[in-house]
Amino acid sequence: MRNKPKRSLSRRESARVKTSRRTRPAPAGQSDPNEERFRQLIQHLQVGVAFLGPDARVQFANEAALEMCGLSETDVLGKTTEEIGLNLIREDGTEVPMSMRPGPRAIRTRKAVRGEILGFVQPKTRKLVWCYADNIPQFAPDGTLKGLISTLTDVTERMRNRQELERTNEFNRQILTSVQEGIIVHSPDLRYQLWNPYMERMSGLKAKDVLGKHPRELFPFLQEHGGIAAMEKALGGEVATETDMPYEIPQTGEKGWCDNKYVPLCNESGEIIGVIATVRDITGRKQHEDELHELSSRLLQLQDEERRRIARDLHDSLAQQFMAASLNLARLRKLPASARAKHAALISETREIVSDGARQIRSISYLLHPPLLDELGLASAIEEYAQGFGQRTGIRVDINLEFRSGRLAQEIETALFRILQESLGNIQKHSASATASIRLASDSQCVTLEISDKGKGIPGRELHSYAVRPQKLGVGILGMRERMRQLGGRLEISSDGLGTTVRAILPLLPEVPNARSHPDSR
Repeated sequence: MRNKPKRSLSRRESARVKTSRRTRPAPAGQSDPNEERFRQLIQHLQVGVAFLGPDARVQFANEAALEMCGLSETDVLGKTTEEIGLNLIREDGTEVPMSMRPGPRAIRTRKAVRGEILGFVQPKTRKLVWCYADNIPQFAPDGTLKGLISTLTDVTERMRNRQELERTNEFNRQILTSVQEGIIVHSPDLRYQLWNPYMERMSGLKAKDVLGKHPRELFPFLQEHGGIAAMEKALGGEVATETDMPYEIPQTGEKGWCDNKYVPLCNESGEIIGVIATVRDITGRKQHEDELHELSSRLLQLQDEERRRIARDLHDSLAQQFMAASLNLARLRKLPASARAKHAALISETREIVSDGARQIRSISYLLHPPLLDELGLASAIEEYAQGFGQRTGIRVDINLEFRSGRLAQEIETALFRILQESLGNIQKHSASATASIRLASDSQCVTLEISDKGKGIPGRELHSYAVRPQKLGVGILGMRERMRQLGGRLEISSDGLGTTVRAILPLLPEVPNARSHPDSR
């Protein structure tokens, strides 16, 4: 127990000796190794370090600080930043006055100036450098200012990246502002995150009125017409599209038609984080299409009326004149033999010409508009036309009439008869079929006309091309489709190596557009 204090005392004495050795000043003419190591450490830091005296003149600058400035020790030691030629600028490009520079300001106010981003142009290379600067005053024990420690961190690359990002963001903003398409971004719960200026103009709703809200809150038509379902598909990883979707904005009364496309929005790891929707307003196009359809409808109606008038004129005037000429020729044949012997051959030839002309007139009149279509209706007109077609072409035509609806509206009967004419004409020109069949059927809801052949058919690739680009079908079939569209029906064409079938289906509804009652049914 008596020995313990001695051991403790020995340690304290040893500690005093060691302390004395560490703090012992270096002999004259020799540098302190600790100070030298510290200087080497500062010299090789990646951060620029400079010591400024109380007069703001540089007393020391490490390699990183000199490299950042593009200068040597000779260029900077004993000089102020103004004498060195470094003109400092702020992030907005304005020059920093000498009194407001971080070094002089820290010396003047005796307070640290931290975290300022400044730029300068290297005097020799003219390269723009940006740095993050801290300036910390150093004081003697008596409180006098000894100088300033300035640290500089090169952030040129970071500033360049930020400026590039800002330029990219500005470019993207200009695209979003000027693009003539609606661009919408939905969050994972489908709430609106982006509503570009085009959508503001189209809907009449500002972005502030939309962002953060769910489509169901604002636009009921999206649920009704499948827009919400399409967004949910996109959240599941599919690309969904909607065409010819009607819209009506309850808040503003804006309404029209649009095409929409929904695409999954993914982050860098491929995770779906929302939906990007593009919206194209097609209201103007739809209006033009409606105008064109109306014009087409009117042209077809005028065409039918003109055919009917020409057929009637041929029958009522020119055919009657041929009949009168034929009667006169018959009277000439009754002349005495001595009187007609001289002109018998001429009279006989003229009579044949007149008879052939009369037959052609009746045929043309019938092709333009068969009288039975107006007088007895569609079924009778089909039977008579099919019989004449078979006689003219040699193609055997089978007829199946399951029609029990009586007389139809004039436009319906005319449209179906024109489809019959066009289809039989196509069989004669293109199918190389020896037979054709016609089926006319009806029930309480619709009437169906079906014309088929057993010819070479339409190649599958060509038929698919017709479906994608219907203008390749030709004027005849386009006309048939337009007639069906006007009356609320549809035209179907199916074909293979065993033949082709054209099927026209029309609803038997009182509200069929553009349909008038048949004149003979009133």
